Amino acid sequence: MRLLLFAAECCSGGHARSLNSRWFSSVRYARSLRSRWFSSVSYARSLRSRWFSSVSYARSLRSCWFSSVTYARSLRSRWFSSKLRILSVPYVEETDGPIYVEPTDGPIYSEHTDPIYPEPTDGTKVTDGGLYPEPTDEAETTTAEPTTTTEEPTTTTEEPTTTTEEPTTTTEEPTTTTEEPTTTTEEPTTTTTTTTTTTRPTAPPTPKPCTKRTKADIILLLDASTSIGKTNWANQVKFAAGVTENFNVGKDDVRFGTVIFNRNATKIFDLNKYFDHESLSKALLGIKYPNNQGTYTHLGLQFITDDKMFSTASGGRDDANNILMVMTDGQSVKPKETAKAAEALKAQGTTVIAVGIGPDPSKTELNAIASKPEYVFLSEGYSMLEYIKRDLVSLTCETID
Repeated sequence: MRLLLFAAECCSGGHARSLNSRWFSSVRYARSLRSRWFSSVSYARSLRSRWFSSVSYARSLRSCWFSSVTYARSLRSRWFSSKLRILSVPYVEETDGPIYVEPTDGPIYSEHTDPIYPEPTDGTKVTDGGLYPEPTDEAETTTAEPTTTTEEPTTTTEEPTTTTEEPTTTTEEPTTTTEEPTTTTEEPTTTTTTTTTTTRPTAPPTPKPCTKRTKADIILLLDASTSIGKTNWANQVKFAAGVTENFNVGKDDVRFGTVIFNRNATKIFDLNKYFDHESLSKALLGIKYPNNQGTYTHLGLQFITDDKMFSTASGGRDDANNILMVMTDGQSVKPKETAKAAEALKAQGTTVIAVGIGPDPSKTELNAIASKPEYVFLSEGYSMLEYIKRDLVSLTCETID
């Protein structure tokens, strides 16, 4: 009996141990499954991170593509603009000097000396070049008559051609002979054209100094952006100094002040700084080229208003004419702000004169800056500024009461 009980106890104990071992195995299996779950979650998160990275990279590539497309369109636009600009320029035979082109609202000058004159409206004939009218000398009129008469036998000799071939051969000989006087009559015409060419102007017109002893306060607003360059900057300040030399500079006469602009506006000197030509020209020629980007014309105009450069504190006079001379070689970054700033100055009684240099300035914007359309001057380059000096000095002198 005891043996049976012992055997039963041993069996139950072995069964319990077996169950305990199975429990531990199930626990280990559950932990293994939990570990695998965590591994799958980590892997899913890794895949999600990689997906986000690939999406970011794809967006970066898309952004680069859009940037390249935008840049290509910009280059294409510049190419079309330059092509249209080239096509808009009329063909003019190259010469050794400047050509003066007269626009509708103001003069334009190019780097040639041969002037282009408008085609006459009184019926005068124009030569092949289209520059000068043909001379109306009697000798030339008489030489044209034999040309007309020599053509008549040519017409009459064609009638017997239908009848017989032999007289046709004979009549061709006088036809060849009659062409010789025609060639001879063209020679005096060529000679007269050459003579006219030698009389064309080769030097810029000399400005007439303004001799008025009236008070005037003139401020020069000069473009100093990177598009100008050191060489053109030297031509611009030289031109500005040359303009001042045509006025009676003095404490009780004409005073000059100067401001330059690019992405900022900088005052060079006030109206009460220089009262003689020598020191004024030296100050203008000594302005260093800042070489900063941006044609922020509105900042230069606003600076003159905000700094009150025409006020007595800055050297201005209440009984003097206020004149602003703006020089620029391109369209401003903010055209609307530029027009608004110019209107504020004109509302204060300031006479604004605009000078556009090169092919880039906007004619519309220059008209918005200037007080009147006739106060706009255009020059095809900085080396051509001397050709507008006379008209600019004359107009400025007229605005001085």
